[in-house]
Amino acid sequence: MLRHLIAAILALSLAACATAPRQPVGLMDTPVHHADLADSFLDQGQWAKAGAEYDRALELNPKHARSLAGKAVALAGQGAYEAAEDAMDAAESAAEGDADELALAVCRLRLLAARARGGNLDRAELPEEIADLVEDGAALDERHAPLYFHAGEAWLEALDFGAAQAAYARVLELGGPLAETARQRMDLIAKVQRAAPGSRVGKEIALVPAVTRADMAALLVQELGAAKLFRRTEKAPAAGFAPPADPKPRYEESGPADAAGHPLRQDIALVLELGIKGLGRMPDGTFRPNEPLTRAEVAMVWEDVIVRATGDAGLATLYVGGASPFADLGSDHPAFNAAVLATTRGVMGAGARSGRFEPLGPVSGADALVSIKRLRDELNVF
Repeated sequence: MLRHLIAAILALSLAACATAPRQPVGLMDTPVHHADLADSFLDQGQWAKAGAEYDRALELNPKHARSLAGKAVALAGQGAYEAAEDAMDAAESAAEGDADELALAVCRLRLLAARARGGNLDRAELPEEIADLVEDGAALDERHAPLYFHAGEAWLEALDFGAAQAAYARVLELGGPLAETARQRMDLIAKVQRAAPGSRVGKEIALVPAVTRADMAALLVQELGAAKLFRRTEKAPAAGFAPPADPKPRYEESGPADAAGHPLRQDIALVLELGIKGLGRMPDGTFRPNEPLTRAEVAMVWEDVIVRATGDAGLATLYVGGASPFADLGSDHPAFNAAVLATTRGVMGAGARSGRFEPLGPVSGADALVSIKRLRDELNVF
């Protein structure tokens, strides 16, 4: 419904632009000024604000190619993919000169990344299109940092971390305002490569800033090998539990209703059967697959894995009653023992300088993968 509404708004917007251009009010009421402001909103992910500013530019010049292309990216960010392609087609028709063509190449890269991120484009289609756009853009200006930066963003969505790293390295070489963000992306890639995710799902989750309950279920099943781990432990996590022969059992109709249509429902089903601490049903019977996990909750998951892997049930209470090493986590907190156990084992990090654990903070996909790799390396049960 929302996508159709956005498409309708775009149609009205383009229809309005077909009328006589609006006369500027003041010296700064120019297409370039509005497009510059819209670009800044676009970089912040404020899609609606960006679209509104591009519209102001188009009121003044209905054929402002840069604004049409930017509007396409803003629409894709809101899930209006058909309308985004229409806007990009209009931008290509309006483009005049190398500057416009270069701006369109960058926006095309951004549109590819947005579509892949939203599930509107098969990631397998990305590599060839990215390479062609970079080649075309570099022929116009081989030192245009935004071209390589957004190529890096698109390569990330293609799950080609090596190509993404090379693109960001080029941005660092060129310098400019995107260099610091490129360096942060390279740090992320280095972390993911150290974690070495083996599954496609693991690589996809590596890019998320905050893992959800469904994400964690998939990581435990596909990256940690939870089924194998629980088979090799002597005690079952729940009375009468029998590990399934298939590591990805058929989703049971009796499963949580809110997970029935989820792409990761099989992983959720297995995690529920295994009875992993911190990832059970909620009191109302739901699973809440899209709810982000906090650091405290993730620590409790790792505690359960460590206890299960070592067979030492005493680890679940090892630090209870002791003094807290964290300024923001008291020894009476439900996750206190788990947090101390996870950090002392090197499975999770804590602020060495700040002395804080940040129990309510999110856990990125990359950090979750690093934790899993450390568990696999340290616990000789996999």
